Amino acid sequence: MKSRGFTLAELTITIAMMFLLGTCIFWVIMPSFRIAAEGQIRTELQQQGELAFQQLGTDLQGSVPTGVSLALPSGGQGMVLSTHPLSPIMGTSGLLSFEARLFVWSHDLSKKQLFRRPFQNGDPPSGLILPFDSTQSLRPSTANLISIAGASSPRTKSYAMSVDTFLVERETTTGGEVYALRIVLSKVIPGKKASAVVELFRKVMLRNHY
Repeated sequence: MKSRGFTLAELTITIAMMFLLGTCIFWVIMPSFRIAAEGQIRTELQQQGELAFQQLGTDLQGSVPTGVSLALPSGGQGMVLSTHPLSPIMGTSGLLSFEARLFVWSHDLSKKQLFRRPFQNGDPPSGLILPFDSTQSLRPSTANLISIAGASSPRTKSYAMSVDTFLVERETTTGGEVYALRIVLSKVIPGKKASAVVELFRKVMLRNHY
C-alpha cells in the first residue's frame, strides 16, 4: 500500500504555522536576550566605575589636602587631578615625607576613557620639571596638569571606558577635606536604540595632617 504524501494545501498550512510559531518565539525570546545584554552591560560599567573609585580613593587618602590638585573640565578638556603621595618612610625629624612623583588622573573626552598615570621628573612631556620636595606636598599648576595628561606614556593605564562624565570636587570641612567623586558611564545596548547608563557617586575624606 502506497503512503499518501502531503497535499499542496497541507504543506502550505504547515509552513505557515511554522513561520507563525517561529515569529512568536522570536518576539518572546529576543526581548529576554536584550534584557540580559543590558544587564551584562550595566554590570560591566558598574565594575569599571567601582574599580576606578577604589583606586582613586586610595590615591586621595594616600596624600594630604595640600597635595591634591584639581583642574575642572573646561573648553573641551576633561577633568584632570593629581595626588602627591606620602612616603611610607618618615623624615629624619619624624615629620611627613613625600615621594618625588605624582599620580595623575585624566578624563579623555574624545576616547571616553579615564586614565591614571604616575609621573616623575624625566617622564613625558619633555622638559617639564616639577619642584619635588620631600618635606612638603606639591600642587602643580593647571597648565602642568593638562600637559602631563596630554603626553603619551607607557605607564598610563586605562581604568574605565565609556565614561561620559568624570568630576571631582573639593568640599572643605573642619578638621580635614572631603572630595566628592562622580562618574557617569554609558554604552549602547545591542539591538536597541538606547544606552545602558550607570552613575556612581562617592565621598572621600582626607585627614588634615597640618
